[in-house]
Amino acid sequence: MEKTPMRLVTRFAALSVFLFAAACGGDDGGGDITLTPDADTTPSPDAPQQVTCTADSSYGTVTPAQQFGQADAATNPTQLVWGATLNADTMPDIVQLELYKGLGAFTNTEIVPGNYPLTGEELNYETCGVCVIFYTDADLNGTAFADNYFVTGGTVNITSVSPNITGTLTNLTLEHVTIDEANNYHSTPVGDGCNSAITSLAFDATVQTQ
Repeated sequence: MEKTPMRLVTRFAALSVFLFAAACGGDDGGGDITLTPDADTTPSPDAPQQVTCTADSSYGTVTPAQQFGQADAATNPTQLVWGATLNADTMPDIVQLELYKGLGAFTNTEIVPGNYPLTGEELNYETCGVCVIFYTDADLNGTAFADNYFVTGGTVNITSVSPNITGTLTNLTLEHVTIDEANNYHSTPVGDGCNSAITSLAFDATVQTQ
């Protein structure tokens, strides 16, 4: 049985490095992030469980910021990633489109332009060749993020993969998931009701090679 291709080691680090470089150009007022618990953290058995969703329920029509493209080769890459920030928060939400030769829509083909409905194998991070994933509340040092959201539907239209990766994301829906890196990056819905969406997003970024 053919082994699942390795996911990009830098799948989150690629954008975090870019964000860190951008952050270095700003003011120097930042510091370490300290998480302070509430004064009383004892759960009440009678209180309903509160769920805090870290992604917006919908980002609407997005104008992406700080876009980047990265591939493992200049010609016929096996891994190609585009990413950008979805908002201007201090700890922004990040969207990434990750393309993998040998999986999903690219099982028997190179990574090529085309119109790709997000169905079937594209709906799990373990099996997708055209993968759309969120990293919420990502810090600019690239060391952490809050949650992953993975696509449950929509369409990716790729018009170019070199020298720029260009195209559109349309009518995307996503849900909060966990990703098991020890189990071929299998994604599992959390089932907490945390869902998100993008109505449309046009992307265009120069592809850098590793």
